[in-house]
Parts: sequence; structure tokens; C-alpha cells
Amino acid sequence: MNTFHSPYNFIPMAKEVHYPQWQAISHDQPIEDGLSGEITYELTNDSPLLVGDEREKINGINNIHFFETPTGEKAIPGSSIKGAIRNWVEIATHSKMNLINDEWLSYRDLQNKEYTNKLVSKGGSKAGWLRFEEGRWQLYAANLWLVKSTDINKLFNKDAIKEGRSSKDIYEKIGGLKQIGFTEYYDGKKNYATQLNKQPKGTDKKGWVVVTGQVQRLNDKNQTAKKNNCIFSLPESEPLIFKNEQVIEAFLDIAGAGKKEEGNTFDYLKQECLSTAAQDKGIPGIPVFYIQSDTQVTHIGLSKMFRFAYKHSIGELRHDSHQQQTEKLDFSELLFGTTNEENAKKGRVNFSLANCISGGHEIDVPVTTLGAPKSSFYPAYIDQTSATKSYHTYNQNTAKLAGFKRYGVHPYFDDQTLPSAEFEGRLNENIAVKLRPVAEDSVFTGKIRFNNLKPQELGAVLYALTITEEPSIFQQLGMGKPLGLGKVQFKKTALNLSYQSKSTIDELTGLFKQYVEQTIQAQQTLNSLKAMQCDRAFPKSELAYLAFPRGFRDVKDTKTGLSLIHI
Repeated sequence: MNTFHSPYNFIPMAKEVHYPQWQAISHDQPIEDGLSGEITYELTNDSPLLVGDEREKINGINNIHFFETPTGEKAIPGSSIKGAIRNWVEIATHSKMNLINDEWLSYRDLQNKEYTNKLVSKGGSKAGWLRFEEGRWQLYAANLWLVKSTDINKLFNKDAIKEGRSSKDIYEKIGGLKQIGFTEYYDGKKNYATQLNKQPKGTDKKGWVVVTGQVQRLNDKNQTAKKNNCIFSLPESEPLIFKNEQVIEAFLDIAGAGKKEEGNTFDYLKQECLSTAAQDKGIPGIPVFYIQSDTQVTHIGLSKMFRFAYKHSIGELRHDSHQQQTEKLDFSELLFGTTNEENAKKGRVNFSLANCISGGHEIDVPVTTLGAPKSSFYPAYIDQTSATKSYHTYNQNTAKLAGFKRYGVHPYFDDQTLPSAEFEGRLNENIAVKLRPVAEDSVFTGKIRFNNLKPQELGAVLYALTITEEPSIFQQLGMGKPLGLGKVQFKKTALNLSYQSKSTIDELTGLFKQYVEQTIQAQQTLNSLKAMQCDRAFPKSELAYLAFPRGFRDVKDTKTGLSLIHI
């Protein structure tokens, strides 16, 4: 396959997770070779640095400021340092890929045969009512009629349905789900509702008005634009059969059930349709659409041409060893702690606040956008090394995640190459951000306190710090890493051990490297990780964002296929 360039890359996850032998180690029970003490360091930034998420609206644009202490001093939270070091250690020690959002992704792509085959070959989506009964979700079939959005507006004497307005907003305009009367009309292909009446009694048919939002045009000039909404009949008496439990789980995840997001249509409908007040009004349930294969429901959505859940969630595309439920803890979990349900453990490393002692003044950079591809961008997030004419997606049983995402280190920061927040010549304030990083060569000092560490564990932390003392090797912190921000080095690393231990930094890092090579057999992973930390690994031109959104569409639409460059 051809290759495309990106500001990020992936280091493959190990097929087998490594579990150290010292599983019984704890914070409270000293071990014979356990090491306790303190590490001090200086951190300097070779490119502008922005840690924190203090947002302030100025002239309609989000300004993001550097983290400050209550006394107004610039500082880096210990959690930020810990996150960077932990991520590095996870990769180097073949630990589990745990810190991911194991969610269901969805797609709606009329150019994708996976989508159109499911939608068209099964007769299109059907109407149904979703209820929660006796501790489980049940779906009941209903009849469906199309109805012109302009007729709904006339019926309620309101401009409720407008181009681009969400279904939640439309329902609020017309007062929630409403049952109406109408006359049925069949045009030879589809059933339509005409002659709408607010009073269903005495009419030819009756049903519930169901709107799905995102109407494009209300006139007839654009023949392909969405102009219709729906009417659902009362539900049938017997529930439908789900293909498996994942069908409803995926739908709820994609619909954002319980996520309390602004404009969440599902949670609005759940309140409007399943409450006691809704039952008193006779509302049959939550109106949804579904696809059947034979007699089983395979997909559910909130619109007629809804987004289909992929066959697999993100987490399911990890290697089996990363999904295994076990009481054993990997290297990273033992060192930094975990809330693992089978074996929760407190971490034995504590990162203090890193205070700014030199520099730290904010610099001005142009307005930009932090928009970036998400996990749904399967050409990058899924391993494509064995793909030929088309990409692997979350639908293939053999697909695997590409690995741990790492950002390529830019050789230098150029604020003139930042992605534009303009669209068609106008600034899009919804995505525009004004970053306010601190200038290069600012200096921060911090401490890392540790207790009862194995020599190999302390060596891992020290190696992650001291590797950046080598020329052109960096760790990355904060926001804007794919833009070239956050390029940092740890310097003047000093080790102070308790109990008169005489181990040196070189000895401990040497023990860690030996452990990686001989016990974990992860030398290649360590080499790849180090290569990704080098600011000479990629030319600046190869770390530029794909043009959004066209660049991502072009990658997906290519017939020959493209894959992400790997080190």
C-alpha cells in the first residue's frame, strides 16, 4: 500500500502482556532489595509548552492558558509528568493497553458497501419502540409513514423544523411526542401521511410524530436532500429478538446514553418517553429505527439512515492477552498503581508539582484548531500492514489496533504552519482556539518520591527521564503535541536513596535495560520508542496535519489504499 504522513504514529502492542514475578509487592511490606528515596530533576522545553486547560472566552474564541498555582505561579501538575512517564513505561515493558476508551464506534457512509449492503439489501430501516421492561431493553415493531416536514410545521403552526435543527430542539418546539390523525397515501413505493389533524379521533389513521432532525431543505428544489420526517403506529404486541446483547449495548453507547452530553437526544427521549408522565400520555416508548437479518435485529439507531455500530468495539481489537481478566498486574500497574477490579493496588511512585524557576512567560501564537482524527479514523488506528485493496475496519474479525499512539517529535516549531480554523474564508469559532504556551527554554524543577521499588522498576523511571539527556531525544507534555508543542527534556536528574544504598543511576538504568532485553524480550520495542522520541526521525513536512476534513476523506476514499508510515 502507499503511505500517508501524520503528526502521530503507533508502536505495536505486544502480542503477550508481560507480568513481573514480584506480584506480591506492596507499599507497606518492605522487600530485601526494595529501594526508597527521591529523584530531583530540571525540565526544560525546546518548543513552546502548554500544560493545563484553563479556558477563557475572549471575543468569542477559547483562549487556553498554562496551569497556575493558587498564588499565580506557572507550574506543571505532577499528574501530567506521571502520565507521560507511565505511558512510556507501559510501552517499553509490554504492559496492557488499558488506558483506552473501549467504546463502540459507528459509521454512515453511502460510498461504503458494508453500509449500503446492510441498509438496502434488508429492505431499509424499520420503525420500532424501545422500552425498558423487567430490567432489560425490549424492542417492538411499528408501521411507518413518511410525512413532509412542511406539513408538520403547518399542523403545529410553528417554524419548528428548520434546516440543521436537531431532533431534540424540534421536539421541544412542538411540545414533545404528539399523537395525530392523518390520511394514508401510497405512491407505489412508500407510505405517506397527508391531511394531518391534531385530533386523531375519527381520522383514517393515527400515529405518533417522530422527527430525526438535520433537515437539509424544506423545498423541492434539491431532490436528494432530506425533507421528510416520520409517523409511527402503535407497537406490535410481541417483542423482537436481538441478534446478541451487543446490539443494544452498541446502540446505547453510540447514542450517548447516560453521558449527560449537551444536546443528547437519547437521554431527552428517555425522559420524555419512559417517565410516569409519558406513560400517562400513552407514549409507547422511545422511537427508534432498526435493521433485521432474517428475524433478528442487528442494528438500532435514532434516524432512518442511522449510523451503524461496527461489529467490534475498540477494546475488542486488542490482542487476547490485553483483554484477559486476571488478578495478575503488569509492570506499569505494579509500579504506578491500578484500580483493577480483580486486584486494586496503590502506586509506589509519587510525582510532585514541577514549579517554574526561569522563563515561563506566555507567547503569542496564531489562532488555530486542535481538531484531530479520532479512533474512528480506521486507516491509522487499525493495523493496515496486511491490507491490500481496501482498509481493515472495526468490522473485520481479524483486525487489530495499530498500537500505542505516539506523536512524532518536530525538529522545530513553526507557528506559520498551524492548521487554520477558517472554513470557506470565515473563522469557525466552534473549533477555533488561541493557545497561550510558555516560551522555549523555560525551566521547571520537580521531585519524584518512591517507596519499596525493585531495582528494575526504579531503573525504568530513571531511564524514561535520563534518556532525554541524549542529543535530539525528547519526552512530550501538554497540549498541541501534534503541532510541535510540548517538546521537553529532563536534565540534572539526581538520585537520593534511603538506607545508605549505593546504587547509581547508571547501574539502575542498566538493570532495567537488561530486564527489557532478556526477561521481557522487548528490545525492539524499546528501540522503536526511542526512535519516536528523536526530533530527527521525520522531516517537518511529514508531520503536518492532513487537511481537515478533505484530507481524511481522501485517505478513506482512495481505491488503492494508504497506510500510516511506521518506524
